Amino acid sequence: MPAASSSRQQSLLSSTSSNNRSVPAQGQPQLPLWKSATDEDGPADEEMFAMDPGPSDYWKRSPSPASAQELSPINWRMPSDEPFHVETVEDGPSDHFGIPSFRQQTSGCNTPSEIPRYEQRLQDVLNDYTSPPRTPSPQSPFPNHGYSRTFQNIIGEKVREVDGSSLGDEEFGRLNDSVGLDKDSDRTPSIISNNLKKKLFLPSPSPNKRASFIHPSISRLRSHMRTTSNSTQYTTQPPQLSHLRTASHFSQKSETKSETFSVDSNPSQQQPEISSKDPAFAFHPLRRLSVNLFSREETPAVVDVRGMIAVGTIKGTVLVYGFDQNLKYILPNEGNASRTTVALTLPQVLSGRREGHLQNSRILRIGFVGARHTSIVSGDEHGRAFWWSLGKVIGVESNDVVRMLGSYPDPEKPLKKPTTLFAALPLPLSDQLRPVDSLNLSALLTPAKLVIVGLKPTPKTWYRKMRDNLSGEYGGSIGCAVWSPLAKEPILAYAWGRSVRLLYIHGKDPDFEEGKTFEASEPVRAMQWYDDNHILVISSNHLLLLSTNTMTPVETTLLQTRLLTSQDSFSHMAKSSSFKPLESLAGSTKTTLQVGTLQHWNDRILSRVQQGDFIGAIQTALAYYENRATGNTINLPEDIDTRREVIAKRLRELLLASLRWAFSPDRLTENTHLGQGIDLTSLFEGLATASIEACLSMQDLSFLFDEAYEHFAQAGIQGIFLDLLEPHILSGRIRQIPPSVFQALIKSHEDKNQLDKAEAIIWNVDPTSLDINHAITMCEAHGLWDAMIYVYTRALQDYVAPLVKLINVVRDIQQDRLNRPSLVEDNAEHLEQWAPNAYKLYAYVESVLSGLSYPSGEPLPENQAHTARTDVYSFIFAGRTISWPTSTDLILTGDGPEPPYPYLNLLLRFDTEAFLHSMDIAFEDSYLNDTSGAMNRQSIVNLMLDVMDPEYFHPGDITFLHIFVARNLPKYPQFLFIPPSTLHRILVSLASDPDQSTREDRQLAAEYLLSAYTPHDSDAMLELFDQAGFYRILRTSYRQQHKWGKLISTLLRDPEFDDQVFADLDDIITSASTSEEVFEAVSEALPQLLTIGVRQTATLLDRDLPSCHSSAIEALSSAPHKQMAYLRCLLEPETEIRSAHVDQPLRHLYISLLCQNDPDHLISFLDSQEPNYFDLSQLATECESRQIYEGQLWALDRLGKTEETFDMVGNILRNLGLDLGEAILSDDLGTIHMAISNIQSVSRMATRLCREHSSSRIITGEVEDMWLGVLHAIIELVHSVSALRPMQDTTSANAALAALRSTVQETLASLVNSSSPSLSFPRLFKKLVDASTTGTNTGGQKGRTYAEFRTILTGMLDSYRAEGEMLSMTTRLVETDLFEILAVLKARRESGWTLVSSACGACGETLDGEETVVRANGAGLHRTCVDR
Repeated sequence: MPAASSSRQQSLLSSTSSNNRSVPAQGQPQLPLWKSATDEDGPADEEMFAMDPGPSDYWKRSPSPASAQELSPINWRMPSDEPFHVETVEDGPSDHFGIPSFRQQTSGCNTPSEIPRYEQRLQDVLNDYTSPPRTPSPQSPFPNHGYSRTFQNIIGEKVREVDGSSLGDEEFGRLNDSVGLDKDSDRTPSIISNNLKKKLFLPSPSPNKRASFIHPSISRLRSHMRTTSNSTQYTTQPPQLSHLRTASHFSQKSETKSETFSVDSNPSQQQPEISSKDPAFAFHPLRRLSVNLFSREETPAVVDVRGMIAVGTIKGTVLVYGFDQNLKYILPNEGNASRTTVALTLPQVLSGRREGHLQNSRILRIGFVGARHTSIVSGDEHGRAFWWSLGKVIGVESNDVVRMLGSYPDPEKPLKKPTTLFAALPLPLSDQLRPVDSLNLSALLTPAKLVIVGLKPTPKTWYRKMRDNLSGEYGGSIGCAVWSPLAKEPILAYAWGRSVRLLYIHGKDPDFEEGKTFEASEPVRAMQWYDDNHILVISSNHLLLLSTNTMTPVETTLLQTRLLTSQDSFSHMAKSSSFKPLESLAGSTKTTLQVGTLQHWNDRILSRVQQGDFIGAIQTALAYYENRATGNTINLPEDIDTRREVIAKRLRELLLASLRWAFSPDRLTENTHLGQGIDLTSLFEGLATASIEACLSMQDLSFLFDEAYEHFAQAGIQGIFLDLLEPHILSGRIRQIPPSVFQALIKSHEDKNQLDKAEAIIWNVDPTSLDINHAITMCEAHGLWDAMIYVYTRALQDYVAPLVKLINVVRDIQQDRLNRPSLVEDNAEHLEQWAPNAYKLYAYVESVLSGLSYPSGEPLPENQAHTARTDVYSFIFAGRTISWPTSTDLILTGDGPEPPYPYLNLLLRFDTEAFLHSMDIAFEDSYLNDTSGAMNRQSIVNLMLDVMDPEYFHPGDITFLHIFVARNLPKYPQFLFIPPSTLHRILVSLASDPDQSTREDRQLAAEYLLSAYTPHDSDAMLELFDQAGFYRILRTSYRQQHKWGKLISTLLRDPEFDDQVFADLDDIITSASTSEEVFEAVSEALPQLLTIGVRQTATLLDRDLPSCHSSAIEALSSAPHKQMAYLRCLLEPETEIRSAHVDQPLRHLYISLLCQNDPDHLISFLDSQEPNYFDLSQLATECESRQIYEGQLWALDRLGKTEETFDMVGNILRNLGLDLGEAILSDDLGTIHMAISNIQSVSRMATRLCREHSSSRIITGEVEDMWLGVLHAIIELVHSVSALRPMQDTTSANAALAALRSTVQETLASLVNSSSPSLSFPRLFKKLVDASTTGTNTGGQKGRTYAEFRTILTGMLDSYRAEGEMLSMTTRLVETDLFEILAVLKARRESGWTLVSSACGACGETLDGEETVVRANGAGLHRTCVDR
């Protein structure tokens, strides 16, 4: 593929259709878009011009239908000093081109020479500040203040005029949506506490017990916070404060934390990947060259660029142009040559004296070998390649020719499969001497293989790779290859069909290594190395830039031009009509040659600048800075830090230029953001968003506030900037802001009465950035407690002030509660509505005593944490009132006399559970480990036990204190010592509280306490625990004392153990080793156990206490269905074997229950057991009494009473026949149905018994008598019912007769299917007919009898006939399917097996010429390999 390589970019030359970018017709010159409407060189056509690129509505536009084309000068194209004139359009633009150094290696980063080049290109774009965009746009209100001019002022460079006449329509970037703001907060509003009324302190008992504000699922005093009771280790894990801010955790309507808590509006910091809408390659026409080329009426066929532009035509002429587009040379098809060779004829070749190309063979490939110009490799269309060493000896031509690949046709042999030569490439020279260069390697690619041949010192094949079936359907139809010209070691890229592969060559004695593979979506037409790490790949419809490191495309562009890189030389190789080879260009109407340039990172940024899309330019640069931009990163340093330094410099330039342009004086009028009637709000929002994101990504807050914010503030629209900045403050991305910005933020929310947002901002900002006076004043004025606490603690490091402020709130609410007539009264005048703010005090105490900052929960520095704990403990546990902030300002807890430890008393009285919850968390902190200090766990517990006098505190509050002490005593045994008398009093208190809502909490606390203390009166305490319902403690005690009866009784009384009761009972019975006490306890508990679960009880008793089965059945005497379920679990278990502990009476009880409730299941149950498992006589009697005839017959037969059994069959059928006849006469449908059902069941049982005896008996007469008796009885029923039809010809009678006839047919069918050889159906049937006609007196009766037999036999024969036809039909269908399957199998066998590889499966050599064995899996082997 033709290309030119340099340190920066490479170019592609292509031909494009005239209807896309052709030269304007004469008489209608097309004005370039850079010409202004007042330019004297052309008419002022408003449709042809676009005004200054402004921010008015560019983000709303849709992309132009035409593909975006941007002016991106390529590395060898430099601007002309002379202007372009429309009158000379036929000569093309006056561009001249510099000749690049072809072998200069592309740098991985911006070299010193690259910076001026970028600056020059930036200058090219920005010089003309009046340059309009390249699409018509509405009249800009600011025609003389272009963004390009502002950018040029920042960069300090002059911009040249840009010719965009052939670049097509621009594509504008879309402004990204602004970061969503948290418009609504989900937090409780703060309550203003300025006007709290002073109330007198009354040393009276606490009011009636209120519902706790803190939810039981959060309180550390509740049973859900269960830990190992015997733990003696204290934990250093910080307390969890999430409950302080979660609404669902509180039983009150409002949360402990007010709405002043942080707004959790965390803007997403993960930006999507940026992909430019602009194409990766920009194509520009070479118009002067095109005019000269196509005016010669010669269609170009191939183009090459090697320091010049060489165009080959279909007539064989080569036109050579310079980079200034001027024609330099014309190489005709014929002329004098320094060396020539003559095509040979086939006889000349076959004589063995000459080598070379045959006549009429097109030479497709040619190239110089090494540094000699007389060493050439050539290849023709028939796949033959030759090495030519041209020379002269004494003035006479002496040419050496070596055939490297291919063979000559043999007239005596059939023609071989046609082939061709995809590539014949000598290894090009490099700037560096490579060891392998001495071999003069050449790569030859054919549809079947890749061969690398070394020509020195002697011709040798160094490498061969067969294509096999790789590369898909196009692998044998199209291919190409190319050497890397810049690599230190040779790399060959080659392609078959859609597959692109790399081959690495190492060392002087070359070692070949296969690289990765890339599968394109279309056949690959051509390839060219762009630099060391990238390959340009041209497929049918796309141009790709492929990374050789990952073998993945980094750029993809849809081709809209016809690239002159290949010819139709392989169309004869196409196998499928769906494949369309590259068409010939002969007769084409193409009239323009184009040059294409790859868009690098700075090109894409500059293209946005050209379009006036400064926000898009910033976003593109930011995407490259954050390494999330798609596409190539050529010319960027590999090191991430160095890359960011390079991009950051450009990004700051873009930001500064954008700000100065957007805030130029002409765009702002009277301190508004409405510029000359146009609303620019969206523009400034987009600019603010882009500036914030860019500065945060670069961590450049100084630029953000000193430049970006100042521009907005000076224009009076800082509100836009602050609204977009706020989510980043709340998310924690920005912690430090200038005081002026902080003041503006707070004032903005204060003016809008958005106090919750103002509070959230205060405690999300670093304390050093706060305006302390303003913040405290506002917080106190509006009751923003969270923010006020944050300011005092973090900015002033004053941890007492928040306590003082909130103590006043708690005091006033407590006094209000004491004076209210009703606690449930809902009166706005009362202070109870301010309770959520008062509870912030407990959350604050919890955080500070745990060494955490409030309200964020972040750990405090160690020195601050120690100071904070000391101050808070000293205040809360102060023995008397203290003064703050001066010695004269006493902090009182009431209007009356102050009690001892007033603040501790107040906090416990207000909400004991909440305070103890905070202290429970504080106890885990190591600050309290110092037993010699003023504050430790022992002193705190002693103080709370002394302060909480039962006379003044509610019993429920006392209970919570006891729970607190009981649970902490075993956790900190080395820090706490409490006298046994006090512990006994606490234990009795826990068991004596009648409040059932805290029963489980008290029981858990008692368990903790019992792990560290053993009461002396255990029996009395057990009785007290029994009254309190502490069943878990009782079970533990009874198990330790082996009191199994009481243990079982306690277990059954515990409502929480219904699901585990059987597992625990099993464990108890196993541990007790079957004592009488256990037996009695279980027997007494049987009714309760059976109520819980019948099946579980049966399993438990059968496993552990089988002697209790009778007692269990007796206990279920009032519920027969439960009795049957109990016995079924034992006798018919689903998974286990049946019980061996069920005696015979219980077995017969189960049979009786089955007869009563599930008679259809009786026979299956009897069959599953052995006959001796039952008392058969009792079984027969029981079944007879309940009219379960099948069971009766089964029992009689198993007793061996065969004759009596079949006599009973006849009697039963006759009795049932009488019942049926009476029912038919009375037309009783229910009785008819029951009689028919019983007759059918008896006949089936009788038939079953006959079949069983037929297979075991040998005596013919006895077996036939059994069958005869059964059939005769059923036939008699049929005769009897048939005789009733004249008297009662009803539907029910006909249905009954049909059912009886069907029964006879089933019985006869069973007889026929019987396997006994002692039975003769004709003889038995004759006896049956004789028996049926014996005793009939008249011929009419005999006729009816014969008619019945005829009907029965006819029905049987019809059934057999239908079954036979079905069998015949099925046989034919199966035979047809089998024939088709065998036909397919036969065809496959005759067609042979297809080879999947042309290499031997054993030795790996090519299967060529030798006898080959093909296996069924497609593997091929040499016959010799198979024999070995």
